[in-house]
Amino acid sequence: MQNLKRLRFGQTVKSSQYKIMELSEFYMVFVEGEHTPTFKHSLYDSALTEAKRLTEKTSKTSYVLGTIVSVKLPEKFIIDDVNVSQLPF
Repeated sequence: MQNLKRLRFGQTVKSSQYKIMELSEFYMVFVEGEHTPTFKHSLYDSALTEAKRLTEKTSKTSYVLGTIVSVKLPEKFIIDDVNVSQLPF
């Protein structure tokens, strides 16, 4: 496994297996013992308001989760243009 250093905002690191890059910020709210969060809040204040609402509704602890990095596989397909003059028909 590679040793990865902390990335600066906007820095991209590519390897043969993964593409690791900083994201623009978004936040999600997780409620203890409930389903996985699905809604992305673009503002921290929006996520915090939702966490408070859900805590009051469920009486469970809510967490505001923020993005740090994303890890993606590099593109899997390489498409070369075909020279039409080389087609047999």
